[in-house]
Amino acid sequence: MFGSSDSLLVDNGQPSSTPIYVTPNRPGVVEIYRNGSLINSQPVQPGLQALDTRVLPGGIYQVEVRLLEDGQETARTEEFVYKPNSWRNPDSRWRYNLYLGQQASLLSNWDENHADSLSAGVIANYLLHPRAILGLSVQQVDEAMQYGTSLDWDVLDRLKFYGNLYRTEDQGDGYDLQVIHNHDLGSLVFSHSRSWLETVSRPTHSQFVRYEEQSQTSMLLTHRLNNRSTATIRLAHSSGAADGVGIDLGWSYYGKLLGSDANWRLSLFDRPGTRSSGDTRSRGVNLTVSMSLGGPGERIAASIGSRTSHDGGRDQNASLSYQRDVDLGAVRSLGGTVTADRYGAGFGGDAQFQNEVLYGDAYAQSSSYNGEISAGLNLQSIVAVGEGKVAMTGQYLPHEAGLIVDVESDIDGLALRADDQYGQSATLHPGRNVIPVGAYKSGYVQFDLDGDNEAAAVIQPTSFDYHLNRGGVGYRKLRVMRTVTVLGRVLDRHGAPLSGVQVVNHASRSVSEAGGHFAVEMSESTPTLEVRKGGQALCLLELALTQLEREGDVLLAGDLTCEPGKIAQIGAVKMEDKG
Repeated sequence: MFGSSDSLLVDNGQPSSTPIYVTPNRPGVVEIYRNGSLINSQPVQPGLQALDTRVLPGGIYQVEVRLLEDGQETARTEEFVYKPNSWRNPDSRWRYNLYLGQQASLLSNWDENHADSLSAGVIANYLLHPRAILGLSVQQVDEAMQYGTSLDWDVLDRLKFYGNLYRTEDQGDGYDLQVIHNHDLGSLVFSHSRSWLETVSRPTHSQFVRYEEQSQTSMLLTHRLNNRSTATIRLAHSSGAADGVGIDLGWSYYGKLLGSDANWRLSLFDRPGTRSSGDTRSRGVNLTVSMSLGGPGERIAASIGSRTSHDGGRDQNASLSYQRDVDLGAVRSLGGTVTADRYGAGFGGDAQFQNEVLYGDAYAQSSSYNGEISAGLNLQSIVAVGEGKVAMTGQYLPHEAGLIVDVESDIDGLALRADDQYGQSATLHPGRNVIPVGAYKSGYVQFDLDGDNEAAAVIQPTSFDYHLNRGGVGYRKLRVMRTVTVLGRVLDRHGAPLSGVQVVNHASRSVSEAGGHFAVEMSESTPTLEVRKGGQALCLLELALTQLEREGDVLLAGDLTCEPGKIAQIGAVKMEDKG
């Protein structure tokens, strides 16, 4: 692979500029495929909802979205993800990526028709104007040539246009248009896509190519009625597998319930039928309330509604969900859902987890209709290579550039917070870490103890400077030491106070006052103090921490005798010559 530096950035942790919507009739699972490979799956609940596109790779590309309800596929659509790596520098108009390799599959139980085939491509973007970026691509995937072009155009400050035109040999071609208008009280998103898929039939003596046309047009209007309520309207027309006009009306209200923050949502819908509605139109109404319980990190949601059932009749339904943030090793949150409808009860559970090298989520749900169990597991990890160091992290963060940071510490369970001056933050632990930083401009990262850790500690250094290109990785080293404040008085061999001498430790240094009194931060793991005068070492004082009077994080050392050339065991019985 060869390309401009920012083409190395695979994941920017941002949602797609144009949302991808699904409208399941029953609890189900959405699978997202790119070039025939599954890249993400998500559990979904009935009703209009936007998929979580933050977990998808950056760029502008086509995906196939498959909706499975009760273990059966009920819808399949072609969508586009718009997560462009935008830039506005007219002195650097090109962004490009060239790659060549061999395609292979790992851990797959599918029959692969194109295993070990050649994969190659050229993907380029050109800055036509500070407001317009043109994209071009030529790729060979699965032994077929793919051609595409795209346009990312900021027509006005509040009006954006995205467009795609594409063709794949022996499969078909199509286009996709997206227009987004943001206004003071909401937004308007218009989407239109059309494709012509090639199907080949082979009679006895000839071959016929038939084109199957599919299209989808939608408009989503979001309007804030006041500070607490918002209305949404979505109109969609599709042809192909699901043919017809659909409408979704929604009203959301934010308020209080039993003293806790609560969100209410009322939705009405009338959509083309699918397999889960007996191929009759899916009509219904749903009311949902979600609220926090007690402290932060504990949430509950409940819903009641009516929809079209599998046989085309009425299906009264209800659901109850509970989710809680936890700290159980690598597990960060746990959730459970129970649903009830005319067919019985269904159950679901989900968990998010994160450790030093992996981030991900897992889910499972059972169908009340046929008992089918659907489950999924998504895993992600960021690998950073730079300055001769390699690191992996499970923190799910947007990375323009990164720093590998080795943390040395004597504090058990240490958690550090790293804050970039441009607003990004991350958590560090002892060992090797990766933190996100900004690209193309110089900046600095500051460090501090995270959370409720009240241990007295010294961080060396307290900040790092950096200046990296997009996709660049730097390396830094950090020490964090548990400290105590030592109060004492330093005397010479005759008992006279030593004033103006330096009292030095790994953690800090101080200067004694006129009466020999000093206060200095000292590392608990290295309880030694060196006394210096005029740049020369006078003596080394070793403190026996368990035998000295202590008040919290303050150590009362009393009078300390400094004899040149000797190590003094303070708090112990004996004195030893340095030699």
